[in-house]
Amino acid sequence: MSQDPSQLEAGKVILCARLDTISKDAADELAKVLLALKRDLPQKEPGCLTYRVCQFENKVLVFEEYADQEAFKLHSESEGAKALGTACASLLQTPFYSHPSLPNLASRVRTMFTGLPFQIEHQGRITAISPLDTTESGGGGWSITIGDSAAILGDCHIGDSICTNGACLTVTEFNADPSDNGGWFKVGVAPETLDKTDLGERKVGDLVNLERALAAHVRFGGHFVQGHVDTTVTVVHKEPDGNSLRLTFQVPEATQSRPSMLPYIIPKGFIALDGTSLTVTTVNDADRTFGVMLIAHTQTKIGLGLKDIGAKVNVEVDMVGKYVAKAVTAALGGEGDEGIKAMIERAVDKAVEKKLASLGSAA
Repeated sequence: MSQDPSQLEAGKVILCARLDTISKDAADELAKVLLALKRDLPQKEPGCLTYRVCQFENKVLVFEEYADQEAFKLHSESEGAKALGTACASLLQTPFYSHPSLPNLASRVRTMFTGLPFQIEHQGRITAISPLDTTESGGGGWSITIGDSAAILGDCHIGDSICTNGACLTVTEFNADPSDNGGWFKVGVAPETLDKTDLGERKVGDLVNLERALAAHVRFGGHFVQGHVDTTVTVVHKEPDGNSLRLTFQVPEATQSRPSMLPYIIPKGFIALDGTSLTVTTVNDADRTFGVMLIAHTQTKIGLGLKDIGAKVNVEVDMVGKYVAKAVTAALGGEGDEGIKAMIERAVDKAVEKKLASLGSAA
């Protein structure tokens, strides 16, 4: 393997990924798939030697290599090259581990979701709920089976994560055959998840938003959605605005065991509602409310706009805000007024020490 793409005579980079998001083994296997794809094209073009995997600094690159610049120029202008480019683009716009030549690569990619309405890939329908599932896949706990899901099960493996109404859940059993309830999968739901989400209140027949984990190579257009729901909020107002829909939600009152999420909700900031990445339009701290707007396209892709007044919605606030808040709290030495008081006391103590030291030196 060439360690530096500058050593290659001629070609183009068709995939670039950081080493912490895609393993070199996975990139090697992707290169093999692309080479096989080139051989299978009806219009075979000479000139391309191979697809080579290169490591450069902290990145892995898949490089389409040619013998020289002239061969690359002739190939890049040919009809076969255009067909290959279209085929490669199609492959790289889907999770690369879904290709039949790349089994069991899902575990090599970090679990993350985009939450974008057009990335909420599918809406499945709950077909079974078992509060005490004693089967091997149920593990003696709460399980939910979701049907009409064949569209997202083509590359599914036991242990994969599927974001379900905003909650990252683990697949314990599945059948991708559309003839069996439209294709289905089962997930286990832990007590923590039942406490923090509305999944314990879902009924058989309910639709849920589904999204597979983000593949390492795709464009990231949303915000970081981990699938770790913080709490639920309540729909308190719905108002059409042209072909869009304004929704207002109320955050529950803070308790000692469950702090308020309002500090992390800001106008024009990110928020994930039932797994959908949305922009906050309004915030009213006094009423503990915030609002979002759903454009017509989003309304057709998710079920949020169909929820009634009083319905619960799963919420995950922006995790970056959490880290910032924790860092500031640590710097202040405590939360709220206590932190500010502690900071002032430290400043006063230092000023007094400095003054006493200067008086001692003068004496």
